[in-house]
Amino acid sequence: MLHHVAVDNPLVHPLDGYAEAPPKARSYWQTVRYRLRYDYLTLGFGGVVLLIILSALCAPLLAPADPYQTSMIARLKPFG
Repeated sequence: MLHHVAVDNPLVHPLDGYAEAPPKARSYWQTVRYRLRYDYLTLGFGGVVLLIILSALCAPLLAPADPYQTSMIARLKPFG
């Protein structure tokens, strides 16, 4: 039951008798981000997986020599 509140009374706020607005619902990805923020173990393993993926993508830059283009004769030569 709502009561009418007089607006001209300075001691009573006009919205005192009304309920607050419900909190805004989070989306699925906002909930995931909120939960992952404090889950350091999952973030650590996610970083390791990301490092493995980046090293696979950058493999030609990390190891530029072709392992199949070796010479057996050059391998058996002495130094100098």
